[in-house]
Amino acid sequence: MKRLLATTALFILCQAALAGTAAIDVPREAQAAVATVDGFFAALSSGNLDVVASVLEPNVVILESGGAEHSAAEYLGHHAKADA
Repeated sequence: MKRLLATTALFILCQAALAGTAAIDVPREAQAAVATVDGFFAALSSGNLDVVASVLEPNVVILESGGAEHSAAEYLGHHAKADA
């Protein structure tokens, strides 16, 4: 359920970014997931990789640029620094 909410929140945030709008109506059930995603991106954009690491599940799969990072450790050791 937690993963579904996080995925839903990420989808909502992506749609808002593509639409160019900052204000979106987030369903109450998804607000915690949206807060997690917001915290993740805030930490990433500020270069706080300790917080980024604390949010990621160890077995997370990060898809980007046509490739994949197959764990939090792999992502943090490779693309996270470039994404920050």
